[in-house]
Amino acid sequence: VDRTAIVVTGKPVPVSSRGTHYETLAEAVEMSDDGQIIVLQEGHHEAPAGSIILDKRLKIEGIRLPSSVPDPDDPVPLLKDADRLKYPDHTTCDLQYDSTLARVYSDYGAPVFLIVGDGVWICGITVSQRLAYKPSHDHMSACGMGAFCAVDIAGGNVRMEEVHVSSDAGIGVKVHSGANPQFSKCNISFSRQEGLWFVGERAGLPDLQLSAANLHIEGAADPIVYRNKIFQGNACGVRVTEKGMGNFVENQIYNCKRANVRVDDEAEPIFRSNFIFDGQAEGVSVLDNGLGTFTHNEIHSNASSGVVILSGGDPKMSNNSIHRNREHGVYVTGEGCGHIADNDIFQNLLACVYVDGEDSNPVIFRNRISNGLGTGITVCDKARGSILDNQIFLNKLAGIEVRTEGNPTVRSNRIYEGWALVCVWGWTERGNLLRMRSTEIRMQVW
Repeated sequence: VDRTAIVVTGKPVPVSSRGTHYETLAEAVEMSDDGQIIVLQEGHHEAPAGSIILDKRLKIEGIRLPSSVPDPDDPVPLLKDADRLKYPDHTTCDLQYDSTLARVYSDYGAPVFLIVGDGVWICGITVSQRLAYKPSHDHMSACGMGAFCAVDIAGGNVRMEEVHVSSDAGIGVKVHSGANPQFSKCNISFSRQEGLWFVGERAGLPDLQLSAANLHIEGAADPIVYRNKIFQGNACGVRVTEKGMGNFVENQIYNCKRANVRVDDEAEPIFRSNFIFDGQAEGVSVLDNGLGTFTHNEIHSNASSGVVILSGGDPKMSNNSIHRNREHGVYVTGEGCGHIADNDIFQNLLACVYVDGEDSNPVIFRNRISNGLGTGITVCDKARGSILDNQIFLNKLAGIEVRTEGNPTVRSNRIYEGWALVCVWGWTERGNLLRMRSTEIRMQVW
């Protein structure tokens, strides 16, 4: 421990140690100077009925792991490069603290920490918000700014590293009012509502775990979300709404009760090189005029469709791998649009691409659509769409199926090696069987 640090013991302090040792964290913060280091000893530290207000430069840290203390005689790094490559989980490698040993908790409903200053650094502790009383139904059901939260970041540049946050009452971490936090190797779990809630600012979230909660971004917030594990959410894994943005890179988003990723209400995030899988509903849902760019993602093994676009959703989906979903690979319905280009869509249980509903009008361009257990592409129920320059092959049923007044434009596709290559049921409302130009249909010879 740094000899200039203040130590929080969690128990009465002898008179001789006062000034360097304090019983409570709130007292240590109040008595500390700007730039002070505060070390929490092992144990449970109760926060006061009001929040611990952090409005100056402080570092609050827990118990370091013995292996994290460098040996001056040992030139070998903490984790060998070979082991780092063997176990590439960035959320658990090179940890410096055991965050389970020092716990700060509150039973009163107020945030454990209210952060309003620059230069705050919290590392290696567990922050828990509990309720020792039964609040009103209106208070418990409040969302967003009105909800309970364990950590309230209301301004400044804040850094949280190896911190475990949970809230039995509401949100794990609330970020607003121009705050610019950075989260590294944190675990935000078991929250009643959202794990992380952003509104109107930019932040960095490298190496984070979110479980039993979700990440909620709204109001033009634009965080960078990089190499996180977001899983087992009670609702969506990630929801971007109300013109929210964000750049999501190399995250694992999985096993959430609703959509692993939901984009709605004119939100426009960027998802690049993420793994979106094992959802209990759809993998990605874009609806209510949601936008967004999805590129180079792996979207697979979801209980519903891999991607659902509806209610005016219009995302750009390119260079994704969409496979092994238990319904459709891509499902466009209810006035959904979207630009679906250069994707590899294969081995989905129903249609690889399914378009239905009047005014649904996606562009399906230059994809590889193959090995589906149903059709390659189905267009039905007055849906439209442009099917251009795709390779469609080895599907169990028709390569392209048009029925019940579906009316797509089909041009310059290669359709081959399927049970039925093009299947058209009935007539379109214009009296044309199908607008199909420059499409190569390669028949099989049995």
